[in-house]
Amino acid sequence: MSLPLPARTLRICTALTALGLLSACATAPVVAPTAETAAAQAPTEGSDLEAAADTYIAKALALEPTTTPRLQTLAAARGGEMYNLKYRFKSRGSLLRKLNKILTEHPELTLADVQIDDALRYTMLFPDEPPGNHNQAIHDTLQTLSDEGHQVQKVKNYWPRGDGYSGVNSVLRGPNGLLWELQFQTPLSAETNGKTRSMYEELRKVDTPIERKRELFDLMTAFWDDVPIPQGILAPGSL
Repeated sequence: MSLPLPARTLRICTALTALGLLSACATAPVVAPTAETAAAQAPTEGSDLEAAADTYIAKALALEPTTTPRLQTLAAARGGEMYNLKYRFKSRGSLLRKLNKILTEHPELTLADVQIDDALRYTMLFPDEPPGNHNQAIHDTLQTLSDEGHQVQKVKNYWPRGDGYSGVNSVLRGPNGLLWELQFQTPLSAETNGKTRSMYEELRKVDTPIERKRELFDLMTAFWDDVPIPQGILAPGSL
């Protein structure tokens, strides 16, 4: 019989689930993966999977030459900049692992059902100076990209307090059909994300004990509690 989760544990589990680090909250202990589990999570080297990864890479390479300079122009127009451009392409190995992970966790899906949205990914920094600039810059950037043929598919606001990450993540569909990711950060939130990255990586591991996950979660949220929330970013309908 399942026992009720303590309030603090429930809050942590809820936040981790929202971040995609847990599929459900449970009181059962975390079990280290077996050799069979690890083998199942390794990239499948089948020709269909490899062909799918190569298709994503080809579309990303085709879209990037016009997208990167356009984003640089849009960022500069509101006092911002592009961040970590060297990571804009997802590697072939990462694509294969992600495809295989999705298919392993969702056996009801076929390869044709899977949609990878970060084969091409960017982070754009906008300061919130003057106050409200960050929020308005996000709105203007997404509107301009939409007007130019990039369909906005999803916008997720992670600025509400209480978890281990803050920012705005969006997914767009380029003119060539590729789904690509555009994240928005303030300079301080990007710096904080870098400081907490190793904690996040440990937190997401399946074999990290739940007590350690709680500790990491509290450490991460302490960092983020010191990051100012951009003016207007939490207003209903602001994005």
